[in-house]
Amino acid sequence: MRWEEVLGLPIHRLDGTPSARVFAYPDELDRWLQEKLQHVEEEAKNEAASVGRRKKRLLLCAAVLASSALAVTLIWRQFSPAPGPLPTRNASLAVLPFENSTGDISFGAWRTALPDLVITDLVQSRFVNVVRITDLLRKLVELRLAGVDRFSEADLRTVAEKLDVDYIATGTMTQTGPDKTLTVLVRTPKTPGTGQSIRMTFRAEEDVFAAVDALTTKIKQVLGLPGRLVSRDIDRPVNGISTSSPQAFKLYSQGYRLAGLAKYTESVALLHRAVELDPEFALGYKCLYRACQNANREDDEKTYIRKAIDLSGRLSDRERGELEVLFYRYYEIDRAKELKALERLNRTYPEDRFGSVNLLGYYLNREEWDKALPVAERAWPANKSDVNLCSQLALCYLNLGQGDRAESVLSDFIGLNAGHTYWHNAVRLRSHASTRLGKFDGALGDADRLIAYFPNDRRFSLDRGIVLLYKRDFAAAEGEFRRVLADKEPYLKIQALMLLRDFFLMRGRVEEAARQIRAAFDITDGLAKDDRRAVLTGAGLHLDLAYLHRLAGRPGQALEEVEAARQLYGSSPRRPSPPLDLLRLKALLLLDLDRREDFERQAEEVRDLIEQGQAPRRMRIYYHLLGYNEFKKGDYREAVAHFSRAVDLAPPAGDNQLEGANPEYWYSLAQAHARLDRGFQSVRAFSLYEKIAQPSVNRLHSGDIYARSLYEMARYYDAVAQANDESAEGIRLNQAKAAEKYREFLDLWGGADPIFAAEVEDARTRLAALEIR
Repeated sequence: MRWEEVLGLPIHRLDGTPSARVFAYPDELDRWLQEKLQHVEEEAKNEAASVGRRKKRLLLCAAVLASSALAVTLIWRQFSPAPGPLPTRNASLAVLPFENSTGDISFGAWRTALPDLVITDLVQSRFVNVVRITDLLRKLVELRLAGVDRFSEADLRTVAEKLDVDYIATGTMTQTGPDKTLTVLVRTPKTPGTGQSIRMTFRAEEDVFAAVDALTTKIKQVLGLPGRLVSRDIDRPVNGISTSSPQAFKLYSQGYRLAGLAKYTESVALLHRAVELDPEFALGYKCLYRACQNANREDDEKTYIRKAIDLSGRLSDRERGELEVLFYRYYEIDRAKELKALERLNRTYPEDRFGSVNLLGYYLNREEWDKALPVAERAWPANKSDVNLCSQLALCYLNLGQGDRAESVLSDFIGLNAGHTYWHNAVRLRSHASTRLGKFDGALGDADRLIAYFPNDRRFSLDRGIVLLYKRDFAAAEGEFRRVLADKEPYLKIQALMLLRDFFLMRGRVEEAARQIRAAFDITDGLAKDDRRAVLTGAGLHLDLAYLHRLAGRPGQALEEVEAARQLYGSSPRRPSPPLDLLRLKALLLLDLDRREDFERQAEEVRDLIEQGQAPRRMRIYYHLLGYNEFKKGDYREAVAHFSRAVDLAPPAGDNQLEGANPEYWYSLAQAHARLDRGFQSVRAFSLYEKIAQPSVNRLHSGDIYARSLYEMARYYDAVAQANDESAEGIRLNQAKAAEKYREFLDLWGGADPIFAAEVEDARTRLAALEIR
């Protein structure tokens, strides 16, 4: 700890312990040295009164400067290079299998092992994005190029296009006497040119490690990295982050590739031999752990990840960061350490797909859009084929009020990834985003595009129906949903029934909506009882039915459905606690039944779970419950205070697959304002009803709230017109707006169930009076 305590140096330790490896950021070192210099200069200026003292101070200046320079020198020598300013976008490279022209059959394994060693060395770089071994292998298999000895120019262009890389490296191994020569050609297939050649010579297999270290430095120079970045890059010797045993690395390379082809039994056997040859081969243990995991060898999986963690000092910073994230997430569960590992990984490698997507998942789960956005934006240019990253970035933009940018980034993915396995997912997301922005024609165009491209996939009929429902083309929407009921896939039929449930709820037909849920129950009854998906689907159906019972004024029956859902959640594996929405609905029902003590206990459980989950924005659920309690007591001022806190924490565009924000928060606040202010003339209530009517809010699953908001808006305009506070023209304008909203409401609820008869008849009566005027 002497660096921190004695010199006050701004250093960091990889895991926070005194014995951990240390590093320093260049900008922090610069500031530290500048502060020392400024401090010395200031001291010298203040000592002009005495010549003797001045000489002493000058000597002190020299001593401090010398010690500062020495300290900085020691830091640069002893500490690993730390994250500093990065290029706008890293150069990207794919290293293809080399051609073995040595004539030595025993050297054949190096055809793939040697490029794998180059990839292993470059993986640690902060300034080069190299395609990882399995990603490359799977793409070559997909392109039927995995067994090719020599790649044609057309092959190279295809590989570069499919992997979206700037550079391709190919190599040839030849032999002259006892010496073997590796000639690597680095080229840019997307543009014409011969590329640049690098030649390395070695004799024994043990020499390949030093040769690769020299080769990768030259590759960085060929890729255009300036000398200052090459010298500051993370570049430990490759045998220090893998193994110094040629035989162990060749076995590792073969085992890693077999794992990439899902041949896990063969992979485990080879990897086990590799770590037997080198018991400190941390990278071998890391790969062995993943192979055992995929082979469902749970005990071996735990043994090998623990071994890899114990030896993690022999991993590159990137490999170590990835391992720590997985270890603290699934094995020695520690969310704080997992987050620390993720943030460190992302700080060092901001374009890394694993680190970026996982850190984004953490921030998005906490709904910290402002933290998530820069992570996504920094990673996106280097990962434009990653649909997860694309959708996460789009969700950030939507929740930060940048809807057009959300559409744009989805369009980028679609344009750049024709034929991508998940291309259709991006088109679906763009359709959803366009719907939330009120761009229904564009959304419908995307749905039609998918139907034309996948005529036998009825999922896209559901997407089309959703857009039509938002457009208020009810007959066409219902037709699309019913068309899917002919499909044989049970979960797709359930999804269609749930959308029909949403359709009827928006039309005020609660009993018809409940019939769709019961039809879905008939399907789940035929599914395997130990199927986790079936269990969770059934639980969700119970919650949907509970919502309808509550809406129809049957809180007791609703509570029974909630309890049935909770039992199902409890029987599902890997589901230690029920979702917050279930607990929230149960608390509301307890209050409806005037069971206040039970309500308070349930509200406290909600609060505790939110605190444990470390997602502070979800505290809106707790504040909403407090607000509803005050609302039921008639204390509308306190209700407004709590509901306002809930609204402040609600995501503007929702937090789940671009579905839109939950309107219940705004509706509850509006209802409280309407009672606290001037009734139907409450401007604050009206602005909230107006927001609910926007397509950015999730009317799909809360159609009843959408319909009632239209009714409340109509009554507001009607009340303002009747107040005669405006000019004759103003009154006529408000009357026209009131009539328009009454018509929109009746278009939805004109055939609603009798339980809504009072609202429907009131709307009809008021509309008739307005039309007479």
